[in-house]
Amino acid sequence: MRTRLAAIVAAAGIGVAVIPAHAAGVSATTGPAPQVTDVTGDANFLNGQIVNGSPVDNEQTPADVSGADIVSALLQNTFAIHTATKKVTTVVKTKKGRKKVTKTVTYTVKVPTGFTVTLNLSAAPQAATVYRVTAAKGVCTNLAFEYTTSQVTAALGGATDIRCVSQEDTTSYTVAPAVVTGSSITWTVGLGQFPVGTPLTSLGALTAVDSSALNAPFYDLASGSGSFTVGK
Repeated sequence: MRTRLAAIVAAAGIGVAVIPAHAAGVSATTGPAPQVTDVTGDANFLNGQIVNGSPVDNEQTPADVSGADIVSALLQNTFAIHTATKKVTTVVKTKKGRKKVTKTVTYTVKVPTGFTVTLNLSAAPQAATVYRVTAAKGVCTNLAFEYTTSQVTAALGGATDIRCVSQEDTTSYTVAPAVVTGSSITWTVGLGQFPVGTPLTSLGALTAVDSSALNAPFYDLASGSGSFTVGK
């Protein structure tokens, strides 16, 4: 798809202007509803973990940690808008008969540049917490877009990561630092390691205590029923 669109732009050959995806007037696609939503006020360790032998979720009592309380998660494609011109010839009828008329037409082409992953919380991220938006990708059953607020984690390689937590895939991903705006965390991902057409399924999100323990307790868990396809 991307190659074909690029070929169309090249074929036009006249006055092509490329606008970066982050430029004014160019943004992520008009969004669908978040793929992952969650009850607010339930970040209290009572979720899909074993509590008295049974998993519990969306329990809003007795307390809530707002800086770890998941509201929603949205994956959204981004595009660059290419403006180009081409000459179009048509045949029109006149009083003197048919004649060819050539005119210059301006058109735009949307070319995928990547996607964003945004995790929305009830309050600004807090210290010593792990934030993840999760998905299944290929053989990896638990791919995590991860952000942590621990100084120890940052010292070991940065607070932002994309990795296969379930370890079926050993791909090493490169990602820019996540951006925190108010109560939202956003990862911006390029197409290099997620080609157009890559499906991400089993979408979810979690927040957890940032600990060296293998089974650090979760503040909050959320799951979604939708899926996401890169560049579509």
